[in-house]
Amino acid sequence: MIDSHDPPRTIRGDFDLLSHDLAAVYGTLSEITAVWRRAHQDWPELPLRLPLQLQDATRQLAVSAQALVDAGPG
Repeated sequence: MIDSHDPPRTIRGDFDLLSHDLAAVYGTLSEITAVWRRAHQDWPELPLRLPLQLQDATRQLAVSAQALVDAGPG
């Protein structure tokens, strides 16, 4: 919920938290990608590109959230 007394700072804080969370997800997906690649030897039907696509999408979201934080109010 947005605090009506100081919405720009609250929204900025929310985007900052989101940016940090997405960075953590990106790191986790990096680990999953490594395991996925090794598992592909036993399960060749695994789509190798899937975890990379998820990682790329997460990175793009993190960059967008950080850009909103850096832009500041207004």
